[in-house]
Amino acid sequence: MGDARVPLPPWPDDEFVDYAQARQHVLLRAAYLVSGDLRIAEDVLRDAFVQLARQWGRVREEQPDLFVRRILYREAVASWRKRPHEAVPATPAASAWDEPDEQWDDE
Repeated sequence: MGDARVPLPPWPDDEFVDYAQARQHVLLRAAYLVSGDLRIAEDVLRDAFVQLARQWGRVREEQPDLFVRRILYREAVASWRKRPHEAVPATPAASAWDEPDEQWDDE
């Protein structure tokens, strides 16, 4: 039988590591703003960095932030679709705003 091992992508170079370390906080903030959940934001950013590492040779000279942000937004939207959604009632519930204010009744 032949060797069925899948070749691993080359280890990220120093330039990629420097980029990821320098931009991770800003990109994590962007992922959190889009996802609304820190755990999801971290997962999405990790996956985006993996995809970026695979394409680094092609993307490094372009704008890698745009590449990563596009992945972040796409993955965040996909995570919204996977989450269960709460049913929104057709009529708003009664609130304190609906009750008369007694302090104004004396006038």
